[in-house]
Amino acid sequence: MSPEEPGPEAPENTPAASRTPRRMNRPALWITVGTVAAMAIAGAAVAAPLMRPSAEGAASPSTAPSASPTGEAESPSPTPSPTPTPTCTVTMHDVVWSDPFELTLPAAGPADADRVQRIERADVDYRPTPFPFPIDEESFGILTANDLRSRSSLTVAGRDGQERWTVVIDGGRLQVLSSPATTGVQGILVIGVTAFEGGDHRMMSFDLATGDVIAERETGETSPITWRAGRAWWTSVAPTTADSFYVSDRDALSRIDATTLETRWTVAGSDYGVEWFEGGVPFGVIGDRAFVGSHAVDAETGEGLGWESAGNVTSVAGATLHTRLMYDHVGPFDLSGLDLARGESCWTREVLSYTGDADTLWILTSEGAIERIDPLTGEALETVAQTTANSLRAVGRYLFATESDPDDYRQPTTVSVFEDSVLRWTYTDDSSAPPYVSGSQIVVHERKQGLDTLTGYDEPGGDPAWQIEELDIFVDEGVVLQAEVDWNENIVDYALRH
Repeated sequence: MSPEEPGPEAPENTPAASRTPRRMNRPALWITVGTVAAMAIAGAAVAAPLMRPSAEGAASPSTAPSASPTGEAESPSPTPSPTPTPTCTVTMHDVVWSDPFELTLPAAGPADADRVQRIERADVDYRPTPFPFPIDEESFGILTANDLRSRSSLTVAGRDGQERWTVVIDGGRLQVLSSPATTGVQGILVIGVTAFEGGDHRMMSFDLATGDVIAERETGETSPITWRAGRAWWTSVAPTTADSFYVSDRDALSRIDATTLETRWTVAGSDYGVEWFEGGVPFGVIGDRAFVGSHAVDAETGEGLGWESAGNVTSVAGATLHTRLMYDHVGPFDLSGLDLARGESCWTREVLSYTGDADTLWILTSEGAIERIDPLTGEALETVAQTTANSLRAVGRYLFATESDPDDYRQPTTVSVFEDSVLRWTYTDDSSAPPYVSGSQIVVHERKQGLDTLTGYDEPGGDPAWQIEELDIFVDEGVVLQAEVDWNENIVDYALRH
């Protein structure tokens, strides 16, 4: 109703001064930020007098309470309280953070070597490779193919160097589908088995304490879909507890009950018109949300929620972040904090790189500033440095800022190392080996002239604090393994160096 339209007629028993027409405020429309859909939230209707232009010589409508028919003053109508403004809040999670580049070694170097896995080879010409994986703070696992035709070994060992149990699985290669450190499912280890010949697939779950088989079933091709740490490299991020895990066959995403291995629900990329990206449909999961490409679904039910992320959802410093889906991207991009309940971006920063750990988030801005930021607001808590670096990486207690040539990885890189936001060292790195961190030491693993060399430095570029040179040293997932071969018995032992 416009101000020029006459108001509705008042009932005959209403005093003339109380006939002032009233109008209703329009519903407040809240628009989501970034790539998510708009959501209309109706505001409360608040009564207010409609102010008209006064005619020449006419009195303006009185705002005083009108007399009632009984002669008593009429009480003004109560004004409803306004509806609180909806608040966008970055979703936070308690997480388990497992950095594969953070080691726990003595300051004088790993002196002890305890056998944690024994492989009996069927093929004398085959040199097996162990693949360690994280389980929890006290234990880790090892997957090793005994040969290329018949069997593989699964071992669970303590970080103190004690082998807990080993099972030999016939017929296939192994991969981890679920462990406490990768999915948050406690007490159970789930392995995918792919046949060496024929391409058959199955899942097997084991009691972590004993190695007993809990359940087993045939499946199609499966790959694990776990929480991501984004450009915080290959860190495993998981909830502290869960009862299910997620797998993909490249086209569809499924939620699997960890106890029974039964499928709870499945959604396909074709359900949302999402095609393959670098080898399959890009699926993701964070908290109680799963993603088919950018499309959000309820992780409990698999039902669509009607909103989209920027494309790649991650968890760093306990916060839910998202960026557009990228592959080998060089240059600035938008990083945003995501509200999983509302599907909104609560803040957005243009960055060249970001990294973090379980508690802290750093960004490298497009202007070359390294900032430690608040993951809830995106605001800078402190500016660490101005730099010409083009990437950041957090490992252990250190933050590495690296300046490299994106067009030629063979060129030396300049690395600045910060501790507690203070520049400790700057050095030139002419190797392609990624640095590890153990306590306050920088550890480098290199293979030269047929030997593996593991070196600890109190200061990068300085003299080594310790060094070991051996055949077949494997460093991954926070552990150092060394192979010892008995050629007469055709046995390979893997020892934990600690």
